[in-house]
Amino acid sequence: QVELEVQERERLEELERARKHAALQATQRARDEERRRQEEQIAQAAQREREAAQELARQAEEARRQIQLAQQAAARADREWMERIPNRKTLHGVQQQLKIFQQSAGSLPALKMIFEQIIKHPEEPNFRRIRRDHPKFLEDVGHYEGGPELLIAAGFELGVVEEVPSFVCKEPSVEHDLDGWTQWYDLLKGTLELIQKELDK
Repeated sequence: QVELEVQERERLEELERARKHAALQATQRARDEERRRQEEQIAQAAQREREAAQELARQAEEARRQIQLAQQAAARADREWMERIPNRKTLHGVQQQLKIFQQSAGSLPALKMIFEQIIKHPEEPNFRRIRRDHPKFLEDVGHYEGGPELLIAAGFELGVVEEVPSFVCKEPSVEHDLDGWTQWYDLLKGTLELIQKELDK
């Protein structure tokens, strides 16, 4: 009887150990499964982030390409417009555009001030740059036929300064191109004299 009870107790203990072992294994499997699930979620999230970053990079590159194409088209249009202006960099061309500018009722005093400032301060780049979209410039000169064209005839060019579309009057180097500098300055001075002559009438 005693031996049977011992065997039964040992059998129950063995069953309990097996149950605990099975429970531990089940718990470990559940933990492993949860860890795998979390790792999979992290990997999926990382993949989504990579794909989103790649899409943003693609969109940014496309935007840069579109901006570059637009800038190239604008520069091409600017060149074509300048090339259509007759007698560029000559006083004869300035006279032609000055006549058109007066007929369209643009502001001669505003035009005079542009050239006066350059003549007084030829070394100062700020006086040789005019923002194309500047409200005061548009109001006095830019919106009138002959105004922008006169600037080109007098030696200005269309360009972009610090990403701002501008009329730019480039000063030749006095040291390396004295003749070029003299011609440049004489054209500006002659333009100012022509404007002043019209104002004195």
